Amino acid sequence: MKSAIAVVALLTACGPGQGLNDRWTVRKPVQVIIEDQPLDSTEARRALAEGLRQLGFQTTETGAGQTITAVRDDCTCASCNRNTAAWVDPVSYDVIRVCDRAGVAARDLGAARAADLILKHELGHVLGLRGHTPSGLLSARLDDHADIRSFTQSDITAICDAGGLASPVCL
Repeated sequence: MKSAIAVVALLTACGPGQGLNDRWTVRKPVQVIIEDQPLDSTEARRALAEGLRQLGFQTTETGAGQTITAVRDDCTCASCNRNTAAWVDPVSYDVIRVCDRAGVAARDLGAARAADLILKHELGHVLGLRGHTPSGLLSARLDDHADIRSFTQSDITAICDAGGLASPVCL
């Protein structure tokens, strides 16, 4: 029950997906940059790389035309509240701002599970999804499905339908 309570409102302040003129493509690898943030750095990198691979991307350690960065934030966004775990930067759309609350989720849920739930959810917004799905990782209420660790087919469909992703998984 404690775990369910811990993630009930974590994702209610998510920002919109990427800019209208941007489009992510699987033809170029994505560099995942993990800066100082409250989630375990190894688990954060793994979660984002897994989510990207599920959508057809390759990742790279070197500079790439496409970059996603996870960085600590004080969570002062317009829709942030004391339960916000992370949000997508509404200017760059390729920065996931991770709040200290994510560290609480990691303590309650475990480092790997928290990274999967929080960062893969935000990855969906980075790739273009505005809003949330009724179920799956991209739902706003993770207490209902906190055991899900990867994108569901409905998550993938929602990301593809948002139009910001050029990938064979969207065909």
